[in-house]
Amino acid sequence: NPPAGERQITYAEALREAHLTEVQDTHGNRVLITYANETKGIMCGLSALDYVRAMRPTRIEYIASGQPAASVRVDLVYGQLTNPPSNRSDIGVPGKDDLSTESFWSGYRLTSIIVRVRNGSAADAFATVRSYDLAQDYDWFDQNNNQGILRLTSITEKGKNGGALPAWTFGYRIGAVGTQSTWKNHTLLETANNGQGGSVVFTYANVSNISMQGCGGSTSRYRVSQMEVSDGMGNV
Repeated sequence: NPPAGERQITYAEALREAHLTEVQDTHGNRVLITYANETKGIMCGLSALDYVRAMRPTRIEYIASGQPAASVRVDLVYGQLTNPPSNRSDIGVPGKDDLSTESFWSGYRLTSIIVRVRNGSAADAFATVRSYDLAQDYDWFDQNNNQGILRLTSITEKGKNGGALPAWTFGYRIGAVGTQSTWKNHTLLETANNGQGGSVVFTYANVSNISMQGCGGSTSRYRVSQMEVSDGMGNV
């Protein structure tokens, strides 16, 4: 039983809230993963309580066997709702403002990944050697109510001095052939371009009549039917 005033955590919630924090190989090398929590208020009877709405990894540390501190660190940087222009706009989640209903969604979007290596003995003695900037847009199906799908549009790799390679860019389509343009949540990755002439193009097929056991009906799925890779030099 939970302490007085606290809500009982169900078995399903306990599974959902599990997260990987450490990996260790047979040689004693370790990987540590740090997370940040996002909470939301809910009324439990007459009491106002908070629960974990979402979790996001914020740091990955690589520690060699026998060493007290990490030699390599990866920081994951997010934009917040309260910090334009990094705010996330597709926040029209059912139950978002309902204090009697639990809803699970993140108010953050990943904006950059920074790789750092140790250059001293102090706890925060790290130097940046590489970074990746991420850009996104939205596939709106009800923009007036902030309802849509967040899509990754580009990744730009930068060196330690800020010099950038041509960005990878990504294009999308709404479903496979025959999909209605008004359908929700049917966003499919169609193209990936490396910024130097190379590309990957995906073709999809609708696979229907997939039986749902115990439901008495069937569903359908999108599956990749073809992947075309171009090297930017005329070879496909």
